[in-house]
Amino acid sequence: MGSARGGRHGAEWAAEAAGTAILVFGGLSAATLDFGRASPVASAIPSHSLRLLLTGVLFASTGALVTISPLGRRSGAHLNPAVTFGFWLGGHVHRHDLAGY
Repeated sequence: MGSARGGRHGAEWAAEAAGTAILVFGGLSAATLDFGRASPVASAIPSHSLRLLLTGVLFASTGALVTISPLGRRSGAHLNPAVTFGFWLGGHVHRHDLAGY
């Protein structure tokens, strides 16, 4: 995670962008797989509620894997602007880093 000291942290910002892209790709892939047209998952699991649960588990697992990956360790794995804002309020992120994260 970027420190509270000033400066720019391009490598951390790039790792954050890559981690967020992986999270979005994983989440959208899970939703498409579970609810897309001619989905094999829809045939195997006819319950809409169960497929929603599966989608949530897959999305959360993707986020957890990004967090513990080298990308997440490098960037701090905020993956959400609200988390970055909270870190800023707590003094863990410098205001110069807010836009990057």
